[in-house]
Amino acid sequence: MDRHPLSPGGSTLAILDACVLLPSRLSDVLFDLMLEGLYFAYWTSDVEAEFLRNWPQVHPDASKSGAKRLKAFQHATNNAHLVTGYNDAAFMSRVPVRVHKDDRHLVAAALVMVNGLDEEDDPARHKVMIVSDNTRHLAVAH
Repeated sequence: MDRHPLSPGGSTLAILDACVLLPSRLSDVLFDLMLEGLYFAYWTSDVEAEFLRNWPQVHPDASKSGAKRLKAFQHATNNAHLVTGYNDAAFMSRVPVRVHKDDRHLVAAALVMVNGLDEEDDPARHKVMIVSDNTRHLAVAH
């Protein structure tokens, strides 16, 4: 992707929060954009657990279809979606203290991804983003 619109000459890696995966239309659009090559989608096992826990409240008319929807997300990424190692103290200790305890895993996962980019020839060409509508809990200013 030499002319990548979000990170020219590099890749855009996005950590998706459960709050953007739960609304069906929004997650459809996000995965359409991913399939078009705009970014690579990642999330944590904590996001998966939160997604499955909250699916019945968000979709009471389809409360049993959450696991099937999550499988579709996983399949769309060719099962290359899960960030691991984010619970390691080396990453969790770097998360700003103002980040809500329930969202620390998102920032730590982004730090894992950034750490992986350090092995690239030119890590500055790549971007790591957190996609969430919960900016208050993520302490964006910090």
